[in-house]
Amino acid sequence: MKKCSQCKKTAIVSIEGNLLCVECYSKFQQANYLSITALTNEMNYVTLNYNDLLLQTRLNVEVQQSERTKDLVYNVDTIVSYISRYITLLPGDLIFTGTPGKTKSMKPNDVVEIELEGVGILRNTVVVGKTADAAPDAQPEQDDLTAFLGAPRFALQKLYGMNKEKERGGRNIVAGKDGTVLAFDGTRVRRSTDGGKTWGEPIDIGLKANGCNAVVNEVTGAVLLVHPDGHRLISHDAGRTWKHEAITVRPNLIVHGSLEKKNLSVGSMQPGITLTFGKHKGRLLMPARWTPSNSLPWRSYIYNTAIYSDDRGKTWQTTMPFPVFGTGEAALAEISDGRILYSSREHMSRGNRFFAWSYDGGDRWLNFWRSEILPDGARGTSYGCMGGLIRLPVTGRDILIYSNLDTEKGVMPPIEQAGASRGQGREKISVWASFDGGETWPAKRLVFDGPSAYSNLGVGRPDTPIEGLIYLLFEGGKEGMYSGIQVAVFNLAWLLDGEKTSNGRLPEWVGSSE
Repeated sequence: MKKCSQCKKTAIVSIEGNLLCVECYSKFQQANYLSITALTNEMNYVTLNYNDLLLQTRLNVEVQQSERTKDLVYNVDTIVSYISRYITLLPGDLIFTGTPGKTKSMKPNDVVEIELEGVGILRNTVVVGKTADAAPDAQPEQDDLTAFLGAPRFALQKLYGMNKEKERGGRNIVAGKDGTVLAFDGTRVRRSTDGGKTWGEPIDIGLKANGCNAVVNEVTGAVLLVHPDGHRLISHDAGRTWKHEAITVRPNLIVHGSLEKKNLSVGSMQPGITLTFGKHKGRLLMPARWTPSNSLPWRSYIYNTAIYSDDRGKTWQTTMPFPVFGTGEAALAEISDGRILYSSREHMSRGNRFFAWSYDGGDRWLNFWRSEILPDGARGTSYGCMGGLIRLPVTGRDILIYSNLDTEKGVMPPIEQAGASRGQGREKISVWASFDGGETWPAKRLVFDGPSAYSNLGVGRPDTPIEGLIYLLFEGGKEGMYSGIQVAVFNLAWLLDGEKTSNGRLPEWVGSSE
């Protein structure tokens, strides 16, 4: 039997000629990363019957769990054999098989010991620390509901005409941490520092802004314009100046989203968000679309997805597909319990808006459904329309606002052209409100009774000039749905003076039970 050169307990590994037991090896691993050589069959761990060993967990010396390995559903040999079919196991690797018996909550400075009979003890002290993706500065900025109520407020003005190239650029609107509102139109941005009453002249950001999507990093305050082709523009002065930087974008598990193939897009989406609830707070998350080709034969295979970053926007991971194909253009909203709601446009079948949930910080999208009430563009067509979705920062409430077209004038393409573009009849941009995290939508109001199309939403911040305000940036105007970019500024009180729908009831805490 070999002995540990440090403490004389039973050794399990040899590292550069030194014999170490499990505890000393664990300490060594924390400070170093070196290749190790397992000891030979003369070692004690080979002669132990691992299918019948006592495993104990102690919290501050008190035994909390005590079970034998023979009580495992599958014995040790079976587990190791199965895993070894797919990966190479090395000395020091841990296999988690679940926990025996009941658990108990822990607090800082508690000492946890796990002892495996004949092998050794693994001992750790509970400490308060930070995870890589948990940023204490990314706490949710929460407001009181009264900030969004009071006297109804509404204003509408035109921000942009059609640009010189007659191209439809990215339509984004975001609120900086200082209360500056930024309204983007492709390569241009206009700034408002008085809540949207007045706007500065357009600032030319440059051609690299084309196809980007915006996100405000709630940790640093920086505003990012991200392009999944491998670059971003970043502003640290609320949109006055911009710096171009390279980024890394990694594909998802089915190898979609690689920088080499450049088949991800984020343009024409609701701006990204910084997660502020749950274990992934501080993560930047942005809707995206996998588009190998936008030609008609490909449209049923295109799908929405997302990209996220845990290093403040330098590296982005492509997530798994939204569970409905034939989709494109989307919006995200984080609920206060950490779930993320995905709102997706679809262009293959006639019907209302598609939604799905993520329960893991945006890596997977599950449990999709089609809304009973929220339209996906003009009703009557399979060709949906980009719409906004945003959560109001109200303490203890999950109030969501959705924007899209409220009209019956949609036109279907012929069956032999399923998925083809049919944007006729786009009009009547409207907003809906949910007070239960998107389960029901009992209130709506028409914003502009005329030609209109794509839209995005923004929201004010506590203790700034934009507190309690909601922003709707949309394509539209009397001259046509693409004749310009309009911004509507309103509050929740104005929306509640609109129509009541048949989809749920207004809660009493908003001042009405009707």
